[in-house]
Amino acid sequence: MTASSFHVPHTLDEVIELLARHGSEVTILGGGTIVMAQVNEGLVFPRQVMSLARASLHGITADADRTHIGATTTLAVIAEQADLGILQEAAAQ
Repeated sequence: MTASSFHVPHTLDEVIELLARHGSEVTILGGGTIVMAQVNEGLVFPRQVMSLARASLHGITADADRTHIGATTTLAVIAEQADLGILQEAAAQ
């Protein structure tokens, strides 16, 4: 990947600030599964890249009404959650 800038924010506030500064010019990497496949196929050539790996956006929490899955939560973690029903089954596949 030939990026002119690679950003690694450590908080959600830093993520928001980088998005405000760079807007649609920044390519966001959660884990890289989708973006890196596109880079390898020559479909995208990002110049500004922001990795969410250190921004504390992982994990699964639930309350009475909803389940929240963080942006960098891996499919492996989702696949381990028996209480997620069909989503757990899909992630396991």
